[in-house]
Amino acid sequence: MSVSSPRSDSHVHHAEGPSACCLLYLFADQVVEHSTILSHLDAQHGVRLPCGKTPVQLGPLERLVFAWAFWNLRERGLIELNYLEPVEHDDAKQADPDDRLPLDIAVKRVGDLAGGQGVEADVLRACGAEDELIGPVLRRWAGEHLPLPIYAVVRALHLEVASFGLVELKDQENGLDPFTDHRVAHFASEDCERITGLEPRFAGLLAAWREFGEQRPQAATDLEEQCRLGLFDLRPPPIMAMGTAPPMH
Repeated sequence: MSVSSPRSDSHVHHAEGPSACCLLYLFADQVVEHSTILSHLDAQHGVRLPCGKTPVQLGPLERLVFAWAFWNLRERGLIELNYLEPVEHDDAKQADPDDRLPLDIAVKRVGDLAGGQGVEADVLRACGAEDELIGPVLRRWAGEHLPLPIYAVVRALHLEVASFGLVELKDQENGLDPFTDHRVAHFASEDCERITGLEPRFAGLLAAWREFGEQRPQAATDLEEQCRLGLFDLRPPPIMAMGTAPPMH
């Protein structure tokens, strides 16, 4: 059984300003766990945000970024998200709800985004015209960049932010920031006034996401979890993850 709920009948949308993923990245310190000494000791990398004072944890940030990408594309009527409900067995009725496995989520593209760029637009392009699980969609998003470098998602977000003139990246090579120190983003400049001006848009998206979570808590939780699992499958082995992530070309 599947549950599908696209919001719109329109098949082509035009990109207008920074995407939901881009806005989430800019204001992630309001919703994502902060990076601490303890989280760093637990091998959880930290990410410094443009104009942000507190770094956030990489893992929670990137899984929420992709959850927002799929959720917002669905809200705009560009994809369908079909939650594949498991067959209920007698022993499952007695199981602890906290021990349940997340539902599989199938994605299908039903529209196009004209002029889109960044993570969200690339996710849409990675979606097919037939139902497909999130894992293969993320693998297609990653393309040839496998195993996925540790900071590849953040790098993509930086490039989107820079494309709107909100930051200028320094030490760029072929348009990419080499991230010689992965804990600090290398910004030559940051337009904090313009970034702050985007906060009302972010607040509206955050309110809609929280409403989605309140109305369909299992759907929101499982969407994040499937994004986490999909990214985990793309990651390099631990011995590789300890090294410097190479630039993506």
